[in-house]
Amino acid sequence: MKQSNLPTNHLNPMRIAVLSDIHGNLPALETILADIDAWQPDKVIVNGDVVNRGPKPRECWQLIDTRIREQGWIMTRGNHEEFVVEWDTPRVKLGSAEADLFQSSLWTYHQLPASAIAYFKTLPIGHSETLFETSIRFNHASPHGTRDGIGPWNNDDEVRRKIAPAPDLFFTAHTHRLFVRQIDQTQVINSGSVGVPLDNDKRANYARLSWQDQWQIELIRLDYDRAQTQRDFNEVNYCEECGVSSALLYLEWRDAQSYVPDFFRTYGQAIREGTLTVA
Repeated sequence: MKQSNLPTNHLNPMRIAVLSDIHGNLPALETILADIDAWQPDKVIVNGDVVNRGPKPRECWQLIDTRIREQGWIMTRGNHEEFVVEWDTPRVKLGSAEADLFQSSLWTYHQLPASAIAYFKTLPIGHSETLFETSIRFNHASPHGTRDGIGPWNNDDEVRRKIAPAPDLFFTAHTHRLFVRQIDQTQVINSGSVGVPLDNDKRANYARLSWQDQWQIELIRLDYDRAQTQRDFNEVNYCEECGVSSALLYLEWRDAQSYVPDFFRTYGQAIREGTLTVA
């Protein structure tokens, strides 16, 4: 967990942009970046999942990588960075039914330069700041894992476990739902998804945090060129190249609804065991 304790001046405003779950959607990312540039934040946190699930992982990574190197943007590790890195030393046999389930991450792995894979291996699970006497933590899902996400369906006790030890402000992502929720003395903010929101609203989204005498949170939704994203999917022949789950990943983007978890809960084990084939 990276920790930053910065000198603070209560008379000076501060702006922090938090984006996550880009998932290789280049037009959505370009729209969000233009909005962030216009807002001119002091700090930007990329809270995991730049790549995988979408047709332009290399191009999205190049944009984020440039800003990390040139502007000091901070990135945490998402589960999809982990999925891609796993292909460096795959635990499943290529061509097996289980490998077919994760073909999209293998395809993404082959789209990325070796330098990206090496960088993903160094990413921390979280990042912490103490600003204006406020503790702030950023995790893709929770401090306990990159898939331990927080959604509207979690009750208060579940959220307490996930954010422990509780900071004043907790930024999460992973579930692709944009929201703010109060849990005891902690404000929990989910930055949603730049590339694949799953709350029936197809607009790209991210979160803003700003200080001027007190903290203010804004949840931002922006229209973008979805027709270009559709052309990008078509151009790379995504659903044919990326295995049995790729059609569901595409439909999640198209509909802004969740399909993959139910599919894996219902059929995942049978496919892994070879008792069910998907053509």
